[in-house]
Amino acid sequence: MMKKIISILSLVLMIACCNFGFTSCSKDDEGMSDEEALKILVGTWYSQDTQYYSASHLLTKPQYVFDANKKFVSTVKDIIVNPKSTDTDKDGVLVKYEGTYSVSNGKMTLRFERECEPSKYKDSNWHSCDDVREYVFELLENEGINILHMTTTDQKTGKFYYKIK
Repeated sequence: MMKKIISILSLVLMIACCNFGFTSCSKDDEGMSDEEALKILVGTWYSQDTQYYSASHLLTKPQYVFDANKKFVSTVKDIIVNPKSTDTDKDGVLVKYEGTYSVSNGKMTLRFERECEPSKYKDSNWHSCDDVREYVFELLENEGINILHMTTTDQKTGKFYYKIK
């Protein structure tokens, strides 16, 4: 009899744990409109990755800044600013993009219009570019911190960006 009670309790506990594990906290589940998503996107988002390394640089977390006018700036900097470096600008920027964004039905489209990449162009000026990338995205929340989970439709690689209030 005791074995049967323990088996039943174990089964109930396992079902409860599985139910908790499959519960989503996505704000999309609440039927978020495109307008609501756009309002939440406005701000600065930092990658969850701690640091990136390249051959000669220790890089900051990539960041996206989305403004209310549907424009964005994406930046990666060298942590150690070297004014004599030809790979970065005077502020340590390794690569910087500007463009516009839109949101529709859970998809975000980023149109990269200008880029500043000193190692590529051998200067720190803005250069025209035309690169359009589409992402499926989710807006999540964890302990009061908004999380943007972006997945590219071509590479299927997820990127998480945290928005610190």
